[in-house]
Amino acid sequence: MKLDKLKFNELLYYIHEDHYKNYLMLKLIYVYGRNASEIFNLQVKDVNVTMDNVTFNIPTGTVTYPLTQDTRDDLIGYIYDQELTDEDYIFRKETEAMEIVIKKLNYYLDRTVESLNKTIEFNCEKLTTKDFKILRGQHLFLDGATLHIIHDLYKNSNIQSTKKNIDYNNLLELKFPCNSLDKIFHEFTDFNLYNDNRFDDTDIFTVGDESENIIIELDYVEQTINLISEENQLTNKIEEIPPNQLCMMLRGMDTGNFRLINGLRFIKN
Repeated sequence: MKLDKLKFNELLYYIHEDHYKNYLMLKLIYVYGRNASEIFNLQVKDVNVTMDNVTFNIPTGTVTYPLTQDTRDDLIGYIYDQELTDEDYIFRKETEAMEIVIKKLNYYLDRTVESLNKTIEFNCEKLTTKDFKILRGQHLFLDGATLHIIHDLYKNSNIQSTKKNIDYNNLLELKFPCNSLDKIFHEFTDFNLYNDNRFDDTDIFTVGDESENIIIELDYVEQTINLISEENQLTNKIEEIPPNQLCMMLRGMDTGNFRLINGLRFIKN
């Protein structure tokens, strides 16, 4: 698997800030498990605001999926801003060749990953639009979705194709890593682990969303979240995340790094 969900969210966050149109296209590829060509073939009339669904043309016909509120708002806002009509393609001009627009999007991905590898040590190999579809299935499987649910999303001709798409056999090792248990226990009980200066009892984080920030202290021993800033609208969002989950996901981070969790950006102070 090229990217886990945390690193994938970091990539999407960067693209969202850098190039909104590309972000929206890649988001649709990921959410609906579609090919890039099917996203570029979307027309305004395929987005049904009344029924809150979107219809894609696929090799075997058409397939319709529900729109989440977030995706609906993104699409409608983009269509409105671009002043598109029902017959317009949403993400390309009618005269643009499909292979050219896909090539441009893959080129953007290539440059973005290369830049992140240099600036924040993203440590990711080359990504293409096909990987976004693959990652959707892999993330779903590792989150507990059955192979049949992923197959129904992809709409492949047979379930063996779905297995091949998501590299099913290797994913099983990630989901059930029994062979590596001895190594895990050995590293966990290594005395040097407790002398690592990255593993303090508490850490301070700045937590933010699009509207504001709040400062918290995370206590790894007691597994509690202590609010340092005065309470604001982020307080409830933070308290909805189990403290033990935050401890597991944030412990050991270097100063200045960040993680996206439940839509909130945690920056290590």
